[in-house]
Amino acid sequence: MAPNITGKQVYDSGVDVFSFGILIREILTGKRVLSELNFPNQVAGAFQLGKAALETAVGWHDMTHLLNQCVNPNPEYRPSALHITDLLSRADMLCLRGVYDPFNKVPVSLKEYCVIDKSEYETELWVKMRPSQKTDLLSGLAVISLSELNIVQKSMIPINDVLCFTSYLKNTVFVGCSGGTIAVINAQTYRIEYKAEIKSKSSNQSMFSLNILSMICMEELDPSYLVIGLGNGQIYVYSDTDIEKKFTTYQKVITVDKTKPITKLAHYKENLFVAAHQVIHVFEVEHFKKIYTFDLNLTQQGLHQNHITKLCVMNHTIWVALHNASTVYVCKFKKNPSGHISSMEMDERKSLNLSACYPHSDQFLMTYLDLPLTFTTRICSRILPR
Repeated sequence: MAPNITGKQVYDSGVDVFSFGILIREILTGKRVLSELNFPNQVAGAFQLGKAALETAVGWHDMTHLLNQCVNPNPEYRPSALHITDLLSRADMLCLRGVYDPFNKVPVSLKEYCVIDKSEYETELWVKMRPSQKTDLLSGLAVISLSELNIVQKSMIPINDVLCFTSYLKNTVFVGCSGGTIAVINAQTYRIEYKAEIKSKSSNQSMFSLNILSMICMEELDPSYLVIGLGNGQIYVYSDTDIEKKFTTYQKVITVDKTKPITKLAHYKENLFVAAHQVIHVFEVEHFKKIYTFDLNLTQQGLHQNHITKLCVMNHTIWVALHNASTVYVCKFKKNPSGHISSMEMDERKSLNLSACYPHSDQFLMTYLDLPLTFTTRICSRILPR
């Protein structure tokens, strides 16, 4: 029972939200809330003091945060039933609902994942697993089957030092690891077929210089390309033939910035977007020549140390999120008759500061700007002003 009922205050549907939060918490943890208290007035008093909030995470961050919002002693801070429905209907929530077992936890992170449509009726979510003391695996990938009626975990693939990964032609997943290691996984058998290493010619041989921080497959091009971004500021471009040769050859090595790592890659038609710290470098994809450079220039906002972690390109707009920042920056670009980017500018009017709406908006941004376009569009339509 919500504390504002026991206090004989005027109440509304928020009391049902409170009860929902308590019920779901008990289902997930397998324990009664405040079971050590024996009398109703003790429980009511503890609820009024906020003792119903979870001290440790259950399952995954967003669910923990949602449950704590539901049991807030102040009904004005509890989410609406519509907000709860929207959150629990989100694709990643549905996926993780099938993975999470409160008695045998396998922690996962949606900051890196990919979706593979194997057929009209079968879709898989590949998601990164975080290191955990509760499992023998240091890290790896979890494969989750998504269907309309059944969401289950299909496989776990142990790989150390997973930094990023991407799918290729629906039957292969490339995994970028530390030290320039690429693991090639058969998406049908979920087995690692082989591992390859990038031999960099860069003079930067620091500990992190060869870390593979970003990957993208451009399958709609002919030939298809795999582009890899390294910690030393270089991108490696591999064609289908290079992949068949197990990465012993490559098409191009481009030094984008000698002092900044390549933190994110995005592709839109004739253009490849390469993020190095807070600068977006644009390359045309026929010869991979740089055609435009755009600096977010956020030093005056106190974000000079925050690097770009997410890029989402839709139509003539790029959505940009930075590490540990609460704003989505919206940049508009124009193309010349050949389809290449000719100009770009930040649209401050449409940039979104989510800190007021989402207290943990940095986790929000780190996760959702990389969702598949259908999911991203659905989320954007709900938070963008009309």
